[in-house]
Amino acid sequence: MKSRSLGKNAVYNVVRQISSVVFSLILMPYVTRTLGTEGYGEYNWCLSIVGYFMLVSALGISAYAIREISAVREDREKAYEICRQLFSLNLLSTAVAYLLFFLMLLIWRPTGLNGKLLLILCLEIAFQMVGREWIYNIYEDFRFATIETVLFQVLRTAAVFLLIHSPQDVVKYAIITTGCTAIISCVNCAYTTRYIPFGVTAKLDLKRHLPPILIIFTGSIISSIYLNSDITMLGAIRGAEDVGIYKVSTQVYSMVKTMLNSVVAVMIPRMSFLYNQDRVDDFKELVGRSVSTILLLVVPALFGLYMIADDVVFLLSGAEYMAAVTPLRILSFALLCATVGNICSSGVLLTIRKEKYGFLISVISAGVNVLLNLFLLKKYTYVGAAFTTLIAEILVVGLGIAFARQYMPFAAIVKKFFVALLGGAVIVAVCAAASVAELPLIPGMIVKIGVSCICYGGIIFLFPDTRKLLKSFWT
Repeated sequence: MKSRSLGKNAVYNVVRQISSVVFSLILMPYVTRTLGTEGYGEYNWCLSIVGYFMLVSALGISAYAIREISAVREDREKAYEICRQLFSLNLLSTAVAYLLFFLMLLIWRPTGLNGKLLLILCLEIAFQMVGREWIYNIYEDFRFATIETVLFQVLRTAAVFLLIHSPQDVVKYAIITTGCTAIISCVNCAYTTRYIPFGVTAKLDLKRHLPPILIIFTGSIISSIYLNSDITMLGAIRGAEDVGIYKVSTQVYSMVKTMLNSVVAVMIPRMSFLYNQDRVDDFKELVGRSVSTILLLVVPALFGLYMIADDVVFLLSGAEYMAAVTPLRILSFALLCATVGNICSSGVLLTIRKEKYGFLISVISAGVNVLLNLFLLKKYTYVGAAFTTLIAEILVVGLGIAFARQYMPFAAIVKKFFVALLGGAVIVAVCAAASVAELPLIPGMIVKIGVSCICYGGIIFLFPDTRKLLKSFWT
């Protein structure tokens, strides 16, 4: 396979995520205001329920496929055989997911809006399987994925503005989002055949694949508990309005986190390839570069998001959602833990075949999250939900670093962390000064973000090691 630049792939993937963020920023103010807190909350509550069954369908196959096929991607015959086995296993897991979903409907018997939304959104379970997006990662083809995502976002945005006009259009909104997912999955289905053709087989080699897949899957299920249980439990304990407010904060948080993790995503296939080629020193070096690069990105993002949280919430959702500012500020601190924890779990532990440790991390963090939710949600509602997520993410990164410490060059990482902290302090000072000036909303945000970026760039330029790191990442 032709060698691809990690830097260029990172740019493609960041652009891909930025496009998703930009179009979400365009849509979010319109959707939250048009659907209202209750309608927006109902949609996201049903989506969180369907998310559990999507996990059953996915079965952890994506992460496992990236690890296993990346190691043999130069041998197309071996890659095709493993891909056939994993896709066939994915067909079975999807059938089980639908069986469990409709069994839930028979027992629960949801009516009205909830019933309609669940039936529409459950179609995404099948589309997720057909897309085979993990093949892009294996062959590091982020260019096409970026172009495809931008076109998909344009299509979805146009459809929402044309068809969504009142709180009664919640069902239409669900149809639009699911329909766009169907289109992009069909495109993926056709395009990924250039790397690995579609195929099924009855020889699944379960003895080899199933144990690690089940460990990854169980870890994913448990991780989703602290990612989705906040919304699910908040809806059950407090109601749709509180879910709508909390969703605004988590959506902004998720946008920033996803964009940062897109840098990590381009490195994971390369990590797997290097480790399985016994190039352990190169593997360690790449881990160090990954963590250092993420720290230089996430720390300024953390401080910046904290300082402009009120501006962001008002701009995106209006005065009705200003209660989301406090949970968003709490979640901004979780960005550091979530992104570094992702490198430790998805990048290091999974690559070195220590997925059992990743499973243990998920069990501990999810257990603490759910337990805290039971005590805090009733009294502290969305603020308590944000706090429990922060605690869970702290546990994830702490345990992840402990288990992956053998492959973490701490001396180099700590130096970059202090550079990032210095830059973060400058960002706080800039934003505080701009707030005192009491500029109008949009000009004020432009000044805060623009001046902060310039000042942070100046801090980066002052340290030769940091400049060298960013240059080497590109080349």
